[in-house]
Amino acid sequence: MNLQPSYSSPLAADLAPGTTATTYANGKTMGTLMTIPAPTPLSSGSGGPLLLLETLTVSDAEKVDGDLDLVLFDSAPTAVTNNAAWNPSAADLAKVAGIIQVRGSATPSDWSDFSANSAADKSALLKTIRLKTPPNLYGLFIARSSIVFAAAGSLKAKLSGFVN
Repeated sequence: MNLQPSYSSPLAADLAPGTTATTYANGKTMGTLMTIPAPTPLSSGSGGPLLLLETLTVSDAEKVDGDLDLVLFDSAPTAVTNNAAWNPSAADLAKVAGIIQVRGSATPSDWSDFSANSAADKSALLKTIRLKTPPNLYGLFIARSSIVFAAAGSLKAKLSGFVN
């Protein structure tokens, strides 16, 4: 008997958090809340469809290589303001479905530097999230070190996986 869910609806989401030309201190939100539409699941299963996240690729147009978290929510938290201290309420904390950490200060760094920019690849995540209905996921970047961007829109990301 096979008890493993079948994942065959691919998720490929481009994330643009809307960062601005500013300094993001540790614990500050980077941009605003992003809605990540999930593909139509094959079945909703018990309690909603399952999302299997495989890869997060982050691009940094300015080669800052900062420490950051992508906080994922199974339903939208209350209003999020760019460059504000993130202090979720108990209700918002209950909506956290997962966190993906990207580190530049660690050795080895998650970032690969190029001539004037960089990218970080977090692959083989194998993070499973039970989606609510409608099957959307929400994401918010949080700075975990001081990150200074000279231009707006310097941070972008791609998230991929499968929904059952």
